[in-house]
Amino acid sequence: MANHQSWPPNWRSATPYAEHESWSGNRWAWEFLRRNAEFQWWCDRVEELVTADARLEGEVMCSRLFHLSAYKHYAEPFHDGAPLEFMRLMRVVTHTDPEPEEYDLVMHQGDVLVKINVRHLPTQTAIDDHLRWYGNLLREAAAQISGQLPITTRPQPAKLVRYLRLLDADAEGVHQHVVGPVLYPEKAVNSDGLQRNASDWHEFIKSRIRAARRFTVEGWMSKIES
Repeated sequence: MANHQSWPPNWRSATPYAEHESWSGNRWAWEFLRRNAEFQWWCDRVEELVTADARLEGEVMCSRLFHLSAYKHYAEPFHDGAPLEFMRLMRVVTHTDPEPEEYDLVMHQGDVLVKINVRHLPTQTAIDDHLRWYGNLLREAAAQISGQLPITTRPQPAKLVRYLRLLDADAEGVHQHVVGPVLYPEKAVNSDGLQRNASDWHEFIKSRIRAARRFTVEGWMSKIES
């Protein structure tokens, strides 16, 4: 059973986000997924189920919807309970060597192979989310091949962890002018050289929260380790 008292993490402290520089892709995926409003709704509904059979059915459905190999409540930390694994949905190959015999094809430079298990896409929403995700990956791959987009443009851990802390502060209902100076002290002075007021912080933090929420909706899938 999840310890709901530990959720959301204390955004004011760096402790809940310790060692984020070395987090695995699956860890990042879990951290953003557990802040996904729809995933939280499903987990809360599962918690309300009374009978063992109903609960098991709810856990299986929730796991399939969000590509978890086994159910895990959003309040559970990454390392608690059984090891967290995501179901493999796609494989992208961009090298020039022949693929294993199971594919019976040869990959050339610039080719992309997408392997999708449609059994893991049970709803239209899941299909739509993945089409957007695949589209973003293909656009990024095309840009990298043409030399237009260096790999380093991917968000770095320092930026991602601030997104997590923003989401946790927002979940607590903390005002933007309180959050801003704590998480973005370097932005205390605006472009005009003046100290940001409450209105300035409101607009600035709201824009960052919108970016963070995009990771909870579909961006987390790009972190899943293949």
